[in-house]
Amino acid sequence: MYIIGIDVGGTHTDAALLQGTQVVALAKVPTDHGDLFSSTRQALEDILVQYPGDGPLKLQLSTTLSTNAIVEGRGVPTQRRWWTGVCLRR
Repeated sequence: MYIIGIDVGGTHTDAALLQGTQVVALAKVPTDHGDLFSSTRQALEDILVQYPGDGPLKLQLSTTLSTNAIVEGRGVPTQRRWWTGVCLRR
C-alpha cells in the first residue's frame, strides 16, 4: 500500500509518497499562512501526479506550525492545567 505524508511547516508544506519504506516521490510548496488548506491541497495534488497506481492510499497529515509558534514565543498566551488522581464517573 502506498502512503502519502504531508507536513505543513512554517515556510514550506512538504509531501512524500512512500511504498513500504521506499520514498517514491517528494513535493514541496510554499506554505500560505492565510490559507493553509490551499497549501495542503497543492502539496497533495503535486504528489498525486507522481502516484503510479489507482488503488487505495493511506494519508497522514502533520504540522510543525504549532511547535514553531511555541519555540519562537509567538501566538496567543495560554494556560496549561492538569489534575492528578482525578477520576470522573457518571
